[in-house]
Amino acid sequence: MTLVGVESSEVLAQEKPKTEQHDGYVKGNMLPITPQIKMIKGVVKEANVPLPGVNIVVKGTTINTQTDMDGNFRIEAKKNDVLVVSYLGYTSFETKVDENNFYAIELKPSENHVTLGVVIVCKKRTFLGRIFHSIGNWFR
Repeated sequence: MTLVGVESSEVLAQEKPKTEQHDGYVKGNMLPITPQIKMIKGVVKEANVPLPGVNIVVKGTTINTQTDMDGNFRIEAKKNDVLVVSYLGYTSFETKVDENNFYAIELKPSENHVTLGVVIVCKKRTFLGRIFHSIGNWFR
């Protein structure tokens, strides 16, 4: 089997690529290196009792989560971000994210809030409801 070429018989070889190295100089657009986002897990307690519904927010962002019924939470954050932990009736707590992936946070009751023992909710009766109720009391 033979190959016959109709064009020219000129043979071209590939040249070696030219490389240049300049210390401290980058040509073109540079992409900034961003810190890695990692999953942070933890538990929020008060006197070794888990607190459900505690708010955890990455400070300066809209990234937030709440603890589950066992006081556990998961949130995505970068190293050096600040987690703000807050709960009604407790002093807010801030912690900086470091190499740890698990945080055990202990909240302390706030001295500025007064806790009420009993809350009573009543429904106002209509005019006819009041009349029928008072008539019903006659037969008791």
